[in-house]
Amino acid sequence: MKKKNRILSKNLIILIFAALALGVIFLYLVVNKNSISPSLSKFNIITRSGHEVKILKSNSLKMSVLVPSNYQTEEQITFVNLIAEKGKINISRIATNFNDITSYLKDFDSKRKITVASESYGSILDVNYVSRVEDFGDGPIEKQKVYFIYVDGWIYALSTSSESLFPALDQIAQSFRYNP
Repeated sequence: MKKKNRILSKNLIILIFAALALGVIFLYLVVNKNSISPSLSKFNIITRSGHEVKILKSNSLKMSVLVPSNYQTEEQITFVNLIAEKGKINISRIATNFNDITSYLKDFDSKRKITVASESYGSILDVNYVSRVEDFGDGPIEKQKVYFIYVDGWIYALSTSSESLFPALDQIAQSFRYNP
């Protein structure tokens, strides 16, 4: 009788541990899925220019932007790709020890071989940015437009190498909101 109770106790303990392990795995998958998947609004917003957009809110990147409703989104932990018929726009977040955007860019540019074809400075709701068109010459990407946005020790880079998406990139960058 004691032997039977021991076997039942062992089986019960194994069953409890298995249930706990499955519960932990389930919670990990649910939390991980929610933390890296983009959240789009369930309705379209029509802008003043008549374009339909959706709100992309990224919990992992701690930001939101307005995205044309016909764009597909692909999000990972450190970046989001906005995919259009004509190409894609990439939004990434990079940690920095620099205190401002100009210091970051001076150091960043010293490590790359590029030509800055045009550059402008501005702010979106008191958040500073630098907009550039960069020429790389030879290589897989010859030219790209980039918005560098500095917020709380983070650099957000919104970029595209598809010239036909430059106007869309401008609109998306202007809708950028930091969500700490």
